[in-house]
Amino acid sequence: KEDPSLSHQYAIHGLALLISMLLKELPRLPGGLPTKLLGTGLSVAEILVSCQYNNVMTKMNPGAACTCVRAGYGIVCGALTSGATAITPHIALIFGLWQKSSKSAESGAKHFT
Repeated sequence: KEDPSLSHQYAIHGLALLISMLLKELPRLPGGLPTKLLGTGLSVAEILVSCQYNNVMTKMNPGAACTCVRAGYGIVCGALTSGATAITPHIALIFGLWQKSSKSAESGAKHFT
């Protein structure tokens, strides 16, 4: 039986890819990357990455949780290409996401068992 959430997972993946590409390309175009857009993108990334700690989601559909986490980190990757000046105010958030994820993995990733 096909997972009914797959179309939503595909949409999350595709939209996150689009956001990451925009975050990468907008700084190089006339008008640049609005600061608010970068902050909003990283807020979305934070929400997506935090899906790995949602006990209901990881138990009922770990694949969907993984899709969200990958999408969130894809947005973070796009944000990191926006340049040092733009990304510097957000470094604490990004390192916080990485640190929390790595600590979760070290503790046995109980959310994915």
